[in-house]
Amino acid sequence: MIKLCVIIPVFNVERYLQECLESCLNEDLANLEVIVIDDGSSDKSLEIAKEYARKHKNLLVINKPNAGLSSARNAGLEVLSGTPLRAFLDSMPIESKTLKSTLDLTPIDSKANTTNPSFKLHKDLNKHFQRLEENIYQTNIANFNDISLAKLPSDVVVHFLDSDDYFINDALKATSLAFSDTSLDLMWHDFSVVLDDDIKDVSWHNSGELALLKTLTSKISLSSAEVLGYILHGWLWWSWGGAFRASVLNPYALRFSHSIEFEDNDFGPIVFGLSKKILIDYNPFLAYRIRNSSITRSYTRPKVIPQYLAAIESNFETYTQAKVYYRAYSFFVLCLNIYNFQDAFIDESSPLKENYKQCMHAILLSAFELVTIQGLKKNDPLDILKIYNFLNDKLNFTPSMSQSFNSSIKRKIMSRSKNASAVIESLAQIKNLTKKYVVDMIKVPLINKALKTIFPGFIRRPIKAFLKKIL
Repeated sequence: MIKLCVIIPVFNVERYLQECLESCLNEDLANLEVIVIDDGSSDKSLEIAKEYARKHKNLLVINKPNAGLSSARNAGLEVLSGTPLRAFLDSMPIESKTLKSTLDLTPIDSKANTTNPSFKLHKDLNKHFQRLEENIYQTNIANFNDISLAKLPSDVVVHFLDSDDYFINDALKATSLAFSDTSLDLMWHDFSVVLDDDIKDVSWHNSGELALLKTLTSKISLSSAEVLGYILHGWLWWSWGGAFRASVLNPYALRFSHSIEFEDNDFGPIVFGLSKKILIDYNPFLAYRIRNSSITRSYTRPKVIPQYLAAIESNFETYTQAKVYYRAYSFFVLCLNIYNFQDAFIDESSPLKENYKQCMHAILLSAFELVTIQGLKKNDPLDILKIYNFLNDKLNFTPSMSQSFNSSIKRKIMSRSKNASAVIESLAQIKNLTKKYVVDMIKVPLINKALKTIFPGFIRRPIKAFLKKIL
C-alpha cells in the first residue's frame, strides 16, 4: 500500500490551522502521514501544531527558521518517510541541547533542479536538530537543501496543502484510491474558492485550466504529452491542486525555487513534464482560501519585510516599487527554470517544444506588464536584463502591446471558462483596448473552441455582433 503524505507549510496562520489539520485527520486513513513545517511563526501556530502532534502520532512537526514557502515545502520533501534525513530524525533521542550555530556549516555540493543529480545527506546534522518530543523537532537549518537532497521513494504520494486551506469531499480517500494504480504518476483535481471575511469577490472560482481541458477532451486518464498539449499555452500554476508520486521528481531533483513569488508556476509545467500517466478528477477536493494578507496578494508594507525584499528596497522610492520589481524578477526566474528543464528533457522534434515556448512567452509578457527594458537599464539590482538577454537569444522574444493584450485576455478567458457569462464579463472588463485585438484573440483556435463549447450561440453569432455585446 502506498503511503499518502500531506505536507503543510505553516507561517502565522493560527486563525486557520485547526480547520486545515482537522480536514486531514478526520478522514482517519491508516496510510496517512501529515508533515507540518513551521517556518518560524511568531503567533500560536506552532503550539497548535504541537498539540495536534501529541494527539496524533501520524503528524510530524518540524520548527525551523523562516525562509519562505518554498523552503518549507522543500523541507517536507526531504523528511518524507523513506528518505535518509527522515531515518536520521527517527533515530534521534529525545533530549534537551543547544544547537550549534549554522555560520560554519558548509552546504552540500548537490544542487536541485538539474540533470543527473547527485543525492546527498550532510554528515554533521546532530548539532543542528533537536528531538523535543516523539514527533516534534526543532532545527536551526532554514534551507534543508543545504544539508539534504534526497532520492524520493516511489511508495509515497505527496499532496501539498497550504495552511489556510482545507480538504473537502473525502479528498484523501479519493487520492489514496487513485494511486492504487501503481502506474499513476500524478492526480489533478479541481478546487473551490473560499473568501475571507474582508474579501467580497474574486474573478475566478475554480481551475480554469481544468475547465478548459474538460471542453477539449472527455478522457480522464492522459499522458503528460496529451495534458500539456491541451493546456500548456500559458501559465500552469500547480502545487496543491492534486497529488504526485514522490519519485517522479527524481530525474530532475525537482524542488521549489527559493525566495521568489508564484513559485508553483514553474513547478507545474516541470512536474507535469516529468509525469508519464496523469489522472484528471473534476471534483473539487480542496477549499482554497483567498485572504488579503496572503503572500502574493498584498502590496502593503508588512511589519516584517522578507529578506529578499529588504535587500533591494533601498534601490526604490517605495516598498511597492520594490515589490513590483521583485515580482517581475520572479517571473524571469520562473521562465529560466522552465527553459532549463525543457532544454534538457523535451526532445527538439516534440510538439511540446512549442507548448513550453508559449508558456515561457506568457510568463515573460506578464513580467513586461510590470517593468520595461528602458526602466531596467536605469535600475536593475538583481540583473533581470541578464536573464532576459539569455532568454531572448534562445526564444526570440520581443514584447509588444498586442502580445501583452492577447496574453492577459487569454488568462482571463481560461480562468473563467466554465460559463459564457463569465467569459463575456471578463472581456467587457478590459478597458482601453481595440476591438481588433479582441477579434484576433477570439480567432485563436484554442479559445475559439472553448467559446463554442461553453457558449453555443457563439457559433451562430458573427464576431461583430459578439463584440457589440461585450465592448
